[in-house]
Amino acid sequence: QDFDSHYLFVMGNPINEKHKEILREKCSRINSFDREGLRAYKRELRKLPPGERGTGNIGLVQAALISRNPLEYNILDIDTETSFYIIGVKINKKNR
Repeated sequence: QDFDSHYLFVMGNPINEKHKEILREKCSRINSFDREGLRAYKRELRKLPPGERGTGNIGLVQAALISRNPLEYNILDIDTETSFYIIGVKINKKNR
């Protein structure tokens, strides 16, 4: 979406209910870092073997780094086994 002061990129996917809290913790952790903390965390993730990195970690960190804003996220329950996650990345027009 194109707003006066920023763009908002929104993406989402269904996930298994057991991954809901893991994703919530990833986004919360990423949002807890400042810019230097994000860079350090990304370096840590890159050092891990591919099987230990998890999914989406580096991509979410990169999105937070590029946007210079916290990730906006929400997880909606679909049924007892499935949820739908939504992640928004806000990119300010004046900072680009």
